[in-house]
Order: sequence, then structure tokens, then C-alpha cells
Amino acid sequence: MRSPPGHHPRLRFGWRSGSDGRLGARHCIELPLVFLTTDIPSLNGPFALLGPVGPPAALATAVHDAWVGFVRNGEPGWPPHVPHAPHVQRLGGDCAAPEICEG
Repeated sequence: MRSPPGHHPRLRFGWRSGSDGRLGARHCIELPLVFLTTDIPSLNGPFALLGPVGPPAALATAVHDAWVGFVRNGEPGWPPHVPHAPHVQRLGGDCAAPEICEG
């Protein structure tokens, strides 16, 4: 079931790579998680996109599952952001839980 017009899911991706900072804003850093390709050697290392450690596997799974759900039926697995009940799903980063949280 698709969300009605004006009801859109919102996501804040907050995981930060451990790379040395040479990558600047790191646009598209979530894509290896979306496609579950975080194990590709060229994506890992001190100067690589995902840094020397890489993201937690549970975070990669959560991001992948959200994108698949959204592509299949418009539902990533959390409530839509609407004016009377705003919701932004946060995955990774500055959350109370270490990997996945709502807020």
C-alpha cells in the first residue's frame, strides 16, 4: 500500500566512515549498504569510502531492507512524515541505540 500524497517517509543516515577525512562530504556513502556490498575491498581501508572498519552488518541490513521495502511497495518500514505527526527515521550515527533508532 502506497502512502497518500503528502505523506512521505524520511530518513536521516548518520553513520560516519572512519576514513581520514580526505573524502569531504562523502555523498552516496549509504549505497554500499543499500546493495549489501560493504565487503568489496576497494571500499574499505583508511582512505576508502567506508574507512578501515566499515559499518555494522546490522546497519547494512536495515538500510537494505528499508530500500527494498520502499521500492516494492512504497513502505520502508516506518511511519511517513506528515505535518500533524512528523517522523524522521534515523539509521546509524547520533542515535540513542548504536545502530538503529526512531525519532
